[in-house]
Amino acid sequence: MGHKLVLLGLGILAPMVFGFLDPWKFEWVTTNSKSYLIIASHGYSGGESIYAFYPAWPWVIRGFSIVFGHPDWTAYLLSNVFSTIGLLLFHRIAFRIHGETTAWNALRLMVVFPGSMFFFVPYTESLFLMVLMILWHARIRERWVWVAVAGFLLPLIRPVGLFIVPVFVAEILASRRGWRALWMLLAPSLGFATYLGSMAILSGNPWIGFEAQRFYPAYPSIAKIGDVVGFLKAFASVQPVHDFLHSPLDRFVFVAFCCSGVWIFRLGLTQYVYAVFFGLVPALSNSLMSYTRFACLLFPLFLVWGQRFQRPVLDSVLLLFFGVQVLLFLAHLSNHWAG
Repeated sequence: MGHKLVLLGLGILAPMVFGFLDPWKFEWVTTNSKSYLIIASHGYSGGESIYAFYPAWPWVIRGFSIVFGHPDWTAYLLSNVFSTIGLLLFHRIAFRIHGETTAWNALRLMVVFPGSMFFFVPYTESLFLMVLMILWHARIRERWVWVAVAGFLLPLIRPVGLFIVPVFVAEILASRRGWRALWMLLAPSLGFATYLGSMAILSGNPWIGFEAQRFYPAYPSIAKIGDVVGFLKAFASVQPVHDFLHSPLDRFVFVAFCCSGVWIFRLGLTQYVYAVFFGLVPALSNSLMSYTRFACLLFPLFLVWGQRFQRPVLDSVLLLFFGVQVLLFLAHLSNHWAG
């Protein structure tokens, strides 16, 4: 909570940095946040490109706006409440399995990680984290109905949510439940079918969300996963600027993730499969665009860093992470690309 108050203070003071006079007229809602709030307020009425954004998050904003009023501030409130719940559950899970020291280190690393800036602003990351941690906590406690409910919701929040299916397969293989848990696979499949059905009702085309990706710089596509040469070219196109397609930061985070793969493998099959699909699919399908943001949901990565990093290295990493996070936050508020 203290971290969020620091970001709030920076947001209020940021207009002075950028030359504005009234902090309350500063543009808090920028880039993708605008699209989610357009959907929340007016539905999918902003042209074909807006169908690239998944419906669960704007639906949630719309529902709570009936109670709290202004959609913009409702979205900020929900984003911070959801991410706080998700982070607390993450700490609880890490504490139960890995002990107090690792749990505390991993939580701090996740909170100040540069891409975790998006847990503060109205993006899908906060809702996805909360639902994911509810799923993981229910999995540990063997509350399989809650696992299924969360698995149903993930593909409605973000496209990568469908890849919880191979994670469920890994869980079935690694657990004693075996074939008796196969029914869990139906939940994310039904969630994805619900997404396609909603797009069909709203636009007449169930695949419009995938087709709308062509309006965005990286043209995200699942077909790009097998294009190794294309990915290597994209990786090598780095430039000394944090932009859509050439960010050194995104490439650094991806390399750090790959180098941590052996450590993640030692956590167990289920967490390793999660890391592989949720770490590699966004990188390959999106040509590393926004990878720093996507990586904030790679919780096994923060667990292994929490295990391996000790003082003074840990303190240095935390300070570096937070410094970059602040820069990204200021860039976001000033309507520049952050991730």
